[in-house]
Amino acid sequence: MKTSRLGSFAFGLDDNQLRCAVDQALAAFLGSDKHRVMMARFGFSDAEVDLVANWTV
Repeated sequence: MKTSRLGSFAFGLDDNQLRCAVDQALAAFLGSDKHRVMMARFGFSDAEVDLVANWTV
């Protein structure tokens, strides 16, 4: 079984507005049909996409 890898972003400590905007954009995109189609081209299954789409801090 493949080990899941998650991407990351770094923001300045005082840049909450940018961090929140990126979080909102990712929440809308991750797990979407467009995301699933894009990731399927690289061999990721829906179950693997769900791991990322449903992941929370």
